[in-house]
Amino acid sequence: MLYTILFKLFYLMIYLSYCHTRPNIVFILADDLGWGDVSIHGSTQVRTPNIDVLANNGIILNNYYVSPICTPSRSALMTGYHPIHTGLYHNVIYNTQPWGLPLKYKILPQYLQTLGYESHIVGKWHLGFFKRDYLPTNRGFDSHFGFWTGHTDYYQRLSGDKPQGYDFRDNENPIDLSQYQDMYLTDILTNKSVDIINNRKDPMRPLFLFVAHNAVHAALKKNPLQAPQLYIDRFKHVSDKRRRKFCAMVSALDDSVADIVAALQVANIINNTIIIFSTDNGAATKGNSGWSIDNSIGSNWPLRGAKYTLFEGGVRGFAFIWSPLLKRKYRSEHLMHIQDWLPTIYSAAGGHTMELGPIDGIDMWKVLNDNLKSNRKELLHNIDNSWNVWALRSGNYKLLYGQTFDGQFNNWYQPPGESIVANKQSIVNYKESNVYKLFESMSYNIKPMKQILIKCNAKRQYLCEPKVNACLFDIRSDPCEYNNLYHQKPEIVQSMLKLLDNYNTSIVKPCNQPYDEKADPIYHNNWWSVWQ
Repeated sequence: MLYTILFKLFYLMIYLSYCHTRPNIVFILADDLGWGDVSIHGSTQVRTPNIDVLANNGIILNNYYVSPICTPSRSALMTGYHPIHTGLYHNVIYNTQPWGLPLKYKILPQYLQTLGYESHIVGKWHLGFFKRDYLPTNRGFDSHFGFWTGHTDYYQRLSGDKPQGYDFRDNENPIDLSQYQDMYLTDILTNKSVDIINNRKDPMRPLFLFVAHNAVHAALKKNPLQAPQLYIDRFKHVSDKRRRKFCAMVSALDDSVADIVAALQVANIINNTIIIFSTDNGAATKGNSGWSIDNSIGSNWPLRGAKYTLFEGGVRGFAFIWSPLLKRKYRSEHLMHIQDWLPTIYSAAGGHTMELGPIDGIDMWKVLNDNLKSNRKELLHNIDNSWNVWALRSGNYKLLYGQTFDGQFNNWYQPPGESIVANKQSIVNYKESNVYKLFESMSYNIKPMKQILIKCNAKRQYLCEPKVNACLFDIRSDPCEYNNLYHQKPEIVQSMLKLLDNYNTSIVKPCNQPYDEKADPIYHNNWWSVWQ
């Protein structure tokens, strides 16, 4: 009996030591945050000092790509597969549609479970809820606090316009709405994230915390842009009222990042934590005819296009990694895609990526940490034969065909009153940010702030008509996609079309399913609920 007890204690000690050496991982995913919606990119309107300081003192991913809309991006993040291989590449999951990320795919928290992690998701899921098996708590997450659908109201917990219902849950249970009356959603999700960091059941186990904000996605149609007045008052210099509210929403997100970083420091785990920040797609902007995607007013300036499009404004994402475990702080030009996070995180956690099987993602951890050459030389943005659009990148070149929304978002959209300046220190006082002050208290070696400004070519030549012919751009020298090189570089076009043919041979049927009236919240006490 004594030997049995000692034997169990011995292996328990090994297990605890095995877990304790692994880094905590906090992944913060913003929704619809555009390239021009962070002040480190030179905006004179938005102010994101906490995000900027954190990014500047980590590895900024300056050549990083996401899908043009959120469900495909989230599927790639969770599986390590490109959406064309999981069937989640066409449009998003609407509330009334009975489909989701196929159950045959093992996802990130399930892999981290095998390494001893506890995993929590706070905020948005959007990978299916029509059956219980598709819920995050049945796919590797120990808990979920937030919502299952694509976006909600920031105050009323409502999702969907027609039909409409409540969506706010603690695991699978509807939350008592009276507990959060008049509370702003970004604050609620932040407080829950801080609570998870400070009150873990087993502090010896490594933590994976996925903070999937609703911010800065627009709310519902009747009142799409929502923020507390104290945030709106920060942006009196922004004359356009809608853009002022949007900047306030971004500012609340920025404060959320600071609060999470502070919680890691209070919990005394910050020195063994990796923080990853990413957007899920480009910003929803105003288009050629004046109407806006989702009634929002984000910015991808000076990049071309918007959310839903395959131009850079739709797919080039703002992202960074911060951690005391990093060997370097620099601006990375490594080509990277959101599908690369699963193997990169698994590798950073001490896992062997060969255990992940034949995924599409590439392990970037050592590449980024040691600033080595990457194996990623190309990436597919998307192939969507239903919408007749596709785009891919090979080296510096990008080949693109087709358009969404009849081309209404194919141009360059600068928010009203916005301008880009080379020196923003007079507008954003970084030393007054909470992250900067926290770093000072930790005696952290803070890098001087340096902006990342994209310089577009002065002239727009050989204009691109993607509905007529494919367009070829040299993204390195022409990141704003001004000059179509399709007729000047036929050999490049042909080699990239061959790559496209290879991708086309492996594309699977989309998972999309039509509207199911049984999903209507009217049948479920006015809540969006599992209905099959």
